[in-house]
Amino acid sequence: MIWLQSCNAGGSTSPFVAVKKISMPGRGGARKRVAEVPPEDGDYQLKRQRNNAAVNKTRQKKRQEETDTAVRVDEMRKENAKLERKVESLQRELQFLKEMFVAYANNNKKDGAGGSDQPPSGGPAAPSS
Repeated sequence: MIWLQSCNAGGSTSPFVAVKKISMPGRGGARKRVAEVPPEDGDYQLKRQRNNAAVNKTRQKKRQEETDTAVRVDEMRKENAKLERKVESLQRELQFLKEMFVAYANNNKKDGAGGSDQPPSGGPAAPSS
């Protein structure tokens, strides 16, 4: 950073101006940015302290939100895995019941019962509710 004495006689309250060269790729070269150096007084220091505190608070809040989000993602992944296991279990149960139904229907056809409500063992039918 280059410090230059201000040539402006009455316009600036600061005696110095900071000139910083910033290189921006694809923009045709360096650009200059002029920023005045604020006076070293109590008001400025107080503003800087307040700003720093606000920045730290914001950053801490962001870190906490990221942590909370990571915890929530982990919980949701665990819940998703649990639900996937439940789906697999229910699919196996459904397949088993389908096979039982087909076996029951085939057994009734062999016995010649046709549309009978009798179970394949030949015992009494369960009472209907």
